[in-house]
Amino acid sequence: LTPQHHLLFTFYNVSCKKSSNPMKRKTNELIGHSVLPLYSPLGLIPDKTHELRVAQNLPDNYLIPLKINQSGLAFKFKGEKVVRIRTMVIS
Repeated sequence: LTPQHHLLFTFYNVSCKKSSNPMKRKTNELIGHSVLPLYSPLGLIPDKTHELRVAQNLPDNYLIPLKINQSGLAFKFKGEKVVRIRTMVIS
């Protein structure tokens, strides 16, 4: 594994309402993305709960550098860590 191996989460707001107006039939609205690196210089991802922020958009080179908090991205929810992911590495 390298520091560029990661899990990418994409979040959508899915509308279940039916609308007779074709202009309002937007069913999926992109909320944003979160990235969880699987490897760091310290080793594999630890077994724990990870808290992630949601970026509005990811640039094409979002993995270079992988330090998302220093890459100038715009975050949703005032930059708060609103996504919680629990990991358990099984080999």
